[in-house]
Amino acid sequence: MIRYLSLLFVSVSLFSDVAGPADLEHADIVRKAKELMVQHPSYKFVSHELAERVMITFCEELDPLKTYFLRGDVAEWVAPSDEAVYSIINAFNTGTFERFEKLFNTFRLAVDRRNKFEAQIDIDTLPEEGTLPMHGLEWASNEEGLYERLKLLRAMQLRSADRLDSDLYAKTLQRIQKRRLFFESQRIPADPVLYRQTLATFIMKAFACALDSQTAFYSPAEAKNALVGLQQRLFGIGVVMRDDLDGFSVIKIVEGGPADRQGGLELNDKIVAVNGEPLLGLDVMDVVEMVRGKAGSAVALKVVRKFADEEGNEQTKTLEIKINRGEVVMQESRYSSQTKDMDTGVGVYLRLHSFYQDAHTSAYADLAREFEKIQQNNRVRGVVLDLRCNPGGLLTQAVAVSGLFMDKGVVVSIKDEIGGLGHIRNIMTKKVWDGPLIILVNRGSASASEVVAQTLKDWGRAIIIGDDRSYGKGSFQIFTLNIDGVTAPNPQGEYKVTRGRYYTVSGKSPQLIGVESDIVIPGELQFSEIGEKYTRFPLSTDSISPQFEDTFEDVGVLQRPLLSRLYATSKQLRTDELRRHIPLLNQCTQERLANNHAYQQFLKKAQEKANSGVCEIDEESKERDFQLEEAWNILEDLMKVFEENHHVQPAEAA
Repeated sequence: MIRYLSLLFVSVSLFSDVAGPADLEHADIVRKAKELMVQHPSYKFVSHELAERVMITFCEELDPLKTYFLRGDVAEWVAPSDEAVYSIINAFNTGTFERFEKLFNTFRLAVDRRNKFEAQIDIDTLPEEGTLPMHGLEWASNEEGLYERLKLLRAMQLRSADRLDSDLYAKTLQRIQKRRLFFESQRIPADPVLYRQTLATFIMKAFACALDSQTAFYSPAEAKNALVGLQQRLFGIGVVMRDDLDGFSVIKIVEGGPADRQGGLELNDKIVAVNGEPLLGLDVMDVVEMVRGKAGSAVALKVVRKFADEEGNEQTKTLEIKINRGEVVMQESRYSSQTKDMDTGVGVYLRLHSFYQDAHTSAYADLAREFEKIQQNNRVRGVVLDLRCNPGGLLTQAVAVSGLFMDKGVVVSIKDEIGGLGHIRNIMTKKVWDGPLIILVNRGSASASEVVAQTLKDWGRAIIIGDDRSYGKGSFQIFTLNIDGVTAPNPQGEYKVTRGRYYTVSGKSPQLIGVESDIVIPGELQFSEIGEKYTRFPLSTDSISPQFEDTFEDVGVLQRPLLSRLYATSKQLRTDELRRHIPLLNQCTQERLANNHAYQQFLKKAQEKANSGVCEIDEESKERDFQLEEAWNILEDLMKVFEENHHVQPAEAA
């Protein structure tokens, strides 16, 4: 029997390198594809639509940066005829994948063409500026267009290589070429057994991605790396990096990690070498493996840092930074807290970065312990729960965390692949706070975060503030990977597959639409196309009947009396005691923001940055958290009005 881990999380990457294929034959593809479809809520067979999706994703799996194929090479795949689509449908029914193999062979010819172009590139005629877009790029229409694209890519790489020491320059160029050749050999290995396995792995990855934006197939090596995200611990320096093609930019420094404790490294630093080895041309996972290592061992980073000179002109400098590796229990991906003295008492700030659980602790246990510790020494009168950029995690933890702020009742409902409806209730968690509660979200708040925010909003227990809406992921997945850290990944690969949608107690699903803020305070993500609706092949949204009055229809007759007795002592009732103050709070907020010159300048810059497609972190955004500043203001306003009438009155049931 397959052991599943129920997850709610956002997929990080659709098209990553295989890093060694799964041990699959064509018959395994048919079997695994059926296994995925049995569990999926939308596709029970390979339909015309699904086959078209598979064709598109297969092309992009092979050539994610669109630097090999020409438009003509993939024309029948991205705009297929009915005959081509039916052949794909037949392939998954019979296990004959000749059309896929034909495109594999076309890719072999495309590799030869690119190698010819690479040899022709004259570095003296490269463009002096410009970058290759990371998203929205189409395949070149002809060889001239592809050649110009490759020149631009080479120019980006050389501009970064120029910042290295002279002895590393030649080595960097060799590394870029070596990485490209490795990339190509992964897709067209010479060994016939590896060739069959690689083709099968790419077909499975394309099929999984085609089902919906959250379903994915992992090679054994990829599955092993996925454990880091699930367990939130590793040995390394504690940074998150982004591949910018000309280096790896530091976009996050994990709180409490080695890089944070030891200092030296800054956000937006571009790492170009590790222990003397240049990184240009490497895949991000290769760089991660180079940075990770034995606790206590040192890693030397060569970084390029931008700065402004005395005249305000942008300059760069190269630094050598040495950091000792250590265990990174990713506190940045767990929780943090602080308190603030206010007129009516103490406000508590709790930030939860993910909904985690391991053998030692959990999101619920950590938050409960932290809050109770604060309560022992403070007269707490209000709480801000910050779920910004929280991508989700374990659904059980979302239910438990909700229970910290509500009595017993339905938290979330799940409709599975066959339409069965089940309700997950908070019946065990000890409530720690029933007073003023502000939940802070942005467009990066997803999945389990949306369960907590929308459910507490539904019951009337919280006011939601921040970006106009959250991410909009209302689907749930299962993962075949065992997270005990001992069991090796299946040699035939692992997968996560969407099983259905979830709904909060009001019957709403955040799928595509997200959780709407009661008081909108735009942050940096407000102006970016971030959200489930912007992903490829997202599931549609849906709704069910409200579940405020629990009828126990999903549980056995013998269990219903027990649940009734549990509800008798502390059943959650809908209330408007907090939410009836939203109009006044919103008016005060908008007046403050309109008169906040620094915030208005921030909004202007954020909009300009989003329009230009720039992704770098704004310096002022690092120094000031305008959303949090206003969250404190709103909490103080709410605490004052709440103090005037603290008796909670239940609202009429809808």
